[in-house]
Amino acid sequence: MQVELKELLNDTVLWEYDLPAVKVQAVQGGYKIETRSGPRFLKVTQSDPEAIILADAGIRHLIKQGFSQVSPFILTKYGDAFVRLNDQTYYLTKWIKGKELQLGRWSHLEEAVATLARMQASAKGFIPPMVPTRESWGLWPDFFSLRLLELEECLKLAETKDQPSEFDLLFLSEADQVIEQARNSLEMIIDSPYQELVEEARAEGCFCHHDYT
Repeated sequence: MQVELKELLNDTVLWEYDLPAVKVQAVQGGYKIETRSGPRFLKVTQSDPEAIILADAGIRHLIKQGFSQVSPFILTKYGDAFVRLNDQTYYLTKWIKGKELQLGRWSHLEEAVATLARMQASAKGFIPPMVPTRESWGLWPDFFSLRLLELEECLKLAETKDQPSEFDLLFLSEADQVIEQARNSLEMIIDSPYQELVEEARAEGCFCHHDYT
């Protein structure tokens, strides 16, 4: 099976890098690839090409600004940051040894927060490539409103069940408090100078990213 997988990747994705795999190992999110140039990580994702183009530009900006805790995408022999095959996107980076982040450990949480702060400081001045579908500035009010509506709909559904499940009962016991917190959070965002801060950040040039972990 591994031999077949190695041959498939060599004949398709890795061919575009002129970097055939000697050994392939399935890992979370992709494959660990042993090559003549050392180990590499081949990421497999459903992300669209625009997301990869934006991520590649962001990573290169961080490195240029002196932030070293990122691994740049290895470009194909055609100068691309990714390979598209059968509606999937592949990209290649160096293999980085490390331990999995455990946010339940205080030392890990401290380091994660400090690293995020350094990353955001290094992101200043970033001018993204033209990928308008990846714009996410100023969406928190809409996002919170939608999630609040979903919570309220879930509460109505749970209340109408004749035989609620264990999860339904747990949800019902906490829903009122959570929904009240959500309403307060939405009001705080609306009453805050959020949009002004968004425009300042946009003008300054920085990252508006999704999940950090």
